[in-house]
Amino acid sequence: MEIREELEELRAKLDKGFSPETSNTGDSSTSKGHCAAVAYIVHRLYGGDYLSTNWKGESHWFNLIPYNGEVYEVCLTSDQFDRLPPIMWSKLHECSRGLYPDTVVRDQSDLGQKTIDRAWLLADYCCLDLKI
Repeated sequence: MEIREELEELRAKLDKGFSPETSNTGDSSTSKGHCAAVAYIVHRLYGGDYLSTNWKGESHWFNLIPYNGEVYEVCLTSDQFDRLPPIMWSKLHECSRGLYPDTVVRDQSDLGQKTIDRAWLLADYCCLDLKI
């Protein structure tokens, strides 16, 4: 399976689980307010690093993952911002600029326990096995 297909499959599962209970805004059944929780899920499934940026005045989390010997920046909640598709990914190489400007690597400890709890709830709603 190609990375695009895997990401589309995962996003389709996540769409079914997005709810006010899993959003940090408490009022969204879309990807809005789910970026850090989804970044946690992607990290549990693929490994890699957490990334974040400040996009339009908001902190936005996404991932850097290994996949079939390559490394990709992956964002499964980009549609919470105007005119961006639901899924974005970019294979990293020497000339790569990445998905977002001013991206920084983050640590899981930056997520906070409430975000991790929301991620586990979202994974449960989506029937995802996060490999304990």
